[in-house]
Amino acid sequence: MKHKLLFITIFVFFTVAIKAQVMLSCDFTNAENKKAPIRDFWSIDNKINYKRTSDPALGKNVKLNTIRILGGVKKAGENKDFEYDPYKFDSISNQYYYDWKVLLDRIDFVLASFPIHQFVIDNVPWRFQDGYTFVEKRDGVNFLKSTEVEQYGNALPPYSAKNWHRFIVALMDTLKSTYGESVVESWRFRIGTEIETPGHWAGSKMDFFNHYKNTVDAVHSVLPKAKVGPHFREANFVYKEGQEQHFDYEGNQIKSFGREFVQWAADNNIHYDFAGTSYYPEYSVYKGTPFTSTNMERFYNVGIAPIYEHPAWNPNATFDIFEYSLHTKSSLVHEVHSSHNAAFYASLAKMVYEYNLGNVHNWGTKIHDIISPSAVTMKALYTMLGKSRYQSTKEGNSMVLGNNIDAIFAKDDDEDKFDVLVYNFNGDSMDYNIDEKVTVAFHTNLPTNTTLFYRDATYSKNECAYQNWLNSKPDTATWIKDGFDPFTRPPFGLTPDGQNSWNATSGQFVKYNDLQWSDWKTITTSDTTAGNGSVAKIDIMLASFSFQKIEIRVKPQDLSGKKGEE
Repeated sequence: MKHKLLFITIFVFFTVAIKAQVMLSCDFTNAENKKAPIRDFWSIDNKINYKRTSDPALGKNVKLNTIRILGGVKKAGENKDFEYDPYKFDSISNQYYYDWKVLLDRIDFVLASFPIHQFVIDNVPWRFQDGYTFVEKRDGVNFLKSTEVEQYGNALPPYSAKNWHRFIVALMDTLKSTYGESVVESWRFRIGTEIETPGHWAGSKMDFFNHYKNTVDAVHSVLPKAKVGPHFREANFVYKEGQEQHFDYEGNQIKSFGREFVQWAADNNIHYDFAGTSYYPEYSVYKGTPFTSTNMERFYNVGIAPIYEHPAWNPNATFDIFEYSLHTKSSLVHEVHSSHNAAFYASLAKMVYEYNLGNVHNWGTKIHDIISPSAVTMKALYTMLGKSRYQSTKEGNSMVLGNNIDAIFAKDDDEDKFDVLVYNFNGDSMDYNIDEKVTVAFHTNLPTNTTLFYRDATYSKNECAYQNWLNSKPDTATWIKDGFDPFTRPPFGLTPDGQNSWNATSGQFVKYNDLQWSDWKTITTSDTTAGNGSVAKIDIMLASFSFQKIEIRVKPQDLSGKKGEE
């Protein structure tokens, strides 16, 4: 039996005086519009604290990315911290030795909660610096004394490449014998973290290329099927402090070398299964650098495409966003906890699917009992998993200047089940403005007077747990720390009194962790002048910085969930 096909068009109508209109349309009858199925790209959390148990919002599906797990970290006061290094030196016997217990304890701590997705080989244990001579002024040969202990710990390549190779071989042997070959081969091994950032790497470009090859060769000598790859900065990155450019110890300008890596790997038959960058947009910045801008198209075209679309790129490799957070101006590490974050994550999902990117690694999506607004968007996307995404088009302009209204369309391949995720994000102004009227029009081949069933779930400032908490307390204006954005992820932007209140009362808003579904409603198809079939329309009001998930079903037996259920 042929499956019924559906044509969906979204129109945004405005007053006669403005005569503005946005049209988002998707033709499900056109086979060329059919793309890959909606997939889970968000269930990877970065892990950097090995004393605190991870508690992701979508825990049952999450895997972890273990950063700086090999040690090489620093204590407060710029001192080297040898405690977590599995490569140590015994001053009594004058011998170097491997201390696998300290590493395995960390791995066991991670695995007790969640599986490992990616094992990061970034900071080199401190004792691999032994043998270096440090200098105060650049001489083109030796490392600067100022780079001996960097912002994130040890940023130097190992002094002895041969000893490093032996160490990685021994590490792989230990992991294999401890956890089993099939388990360890399921982990990806990333070499480096934002490697062009001086705090992460103080060597030169060729120092890293050689270090990468040496490390990969060692990994594959034990685990030949293991997936490996590097982590770069965005393609247009140039390191500056103010307007002053900076140079490495050899005198080379510090800038992105992702494109050069791709060409070097192709020329020298160097293997990589993945590569990627970081993305830390500031939610109030649209015209900044691609790294900090919410201009998603510019970030892709300038920050990703020169690497990912390089002619020499390995077509079998994926491109990931290894670190992501929509953050406030007050702090890079403090995520936005308003509906801005949810709407932006929907637009991020659109970019991931449009350009076939890999995974997006998040920095935790839950604080106490309340999940991040971005995690609510993940829940909306989760209801679309497995359905085929369809290409859509957009025409016209929004009523509010700067509103980016768009949608992700999906359909079940075997049944008449259709999903639409509509979103509204504005990069020009963070202020909440008037709602946009959106009409979702369905052109189907169903007979006239066919009854369709649909339900919707809106997430806006009215459904955001933290914003509801802020609005429920008369004293919240005095509870925001000086210099902090009011939407900073709680409790980090709150005064001690605010933190106490949040910890005591935030649980009252836990219902907003879930999509707030409407009851199932019905619409009836009507005649159409455009060929065969019929038309149905659904009118919605799309708020500023919001998304709305719509599910459309033809058969009553396909209906599931009641109002308020996920």
